[in-house]
Amino acid sequence: MLTIKKPYIRLPASLFVHTGTMQLSPVVSDNDELTSQIDNRAATDDDLWQLDPAIDSEELERNWAHVQSDIEKDPSWFTFDDE
Repeated sequence: MLTIKKPYIRLPASLFVHTGTMQLSPVVSDNDELTSQIDNRAATDDDLWQLDPAIDSEELERNWAHVQSDIEKDPSWFTFDDE
């Protein structure tokens, strides 16, 4: 009868010694073009949004009417109720 024996592997005890908490090293910047763009994005972007305290209901109605007319161009896509 054929018997397969399990290999005996002896690992060094130093692999299992707990020396304390693991600490990660700080990230070092490569100073490449992509990293510079990402770091400076907040300073160079003009996408600064500011919410107005008052709602312009007329503009909202105009925008909704525009959306509604676009959707109504394809009546099979959606139907509007008066509710």
